[in-house]
Amino acid sequence: MAAADFWLFLAGVALFIMGIRQLEEGLQRLAGRSFKLFLRKNSNRSLRAIFSGTVVTMLLQSSSVVNLLVLAFVGAGIIGMQNALALILGANLGTTATSWIIAIVGFELNIEAVALPMVGVAGILYFALRQQSTVAKWLLLLLGFGLMFTGLGFIKSDMEDMVKGF
Repeated sequence: MAAADFWLFLAGVALFIMGIRQLEEGLQRLAGRSFKLFLRKNSNRSLRAIFSGTVVTMLLQSSSVVNLLVLAFVGAGIIGMQNALALILGANLGTTATSWIIAIVGFELNIEAVALPMVGVAGILYFALRQQSTVAKWLLLLLGFGLMFTGLGFIKSDMEDMVKGF
């Protein structure tokens, strides 16, 4: 493994972890009464939570991100562990459903293509606005998503290069 490859991988891991932290902080700041009620309503019953996890995973096309979001919700005290397990089960079902849709339709949405613009725009606007405004809280959430996907993109490209080298 070349030194540049190692640093790209390490930067990807750092951006991913930083994105998770920003995402969790954004969720905690946004966790007002209406947001908590919305999450609890869509995850209060096991079947509803499984369905919600499936739909969100199909939209985001990443069960890992959904699982990290669920863990952030649990860590922030927004949802309980039983509801989180049902959401994670739904995320796994969503991954399977997405794979079937891609196999049948033949295309995949590339969320990584939006990650860098998301980081740039959300980061600049977040630091330009008052940190306590509702818009700034949403921007912090978007910044976390963007950093996570950028980090995953770095890790993915580095691992693809490393595999091709063998």
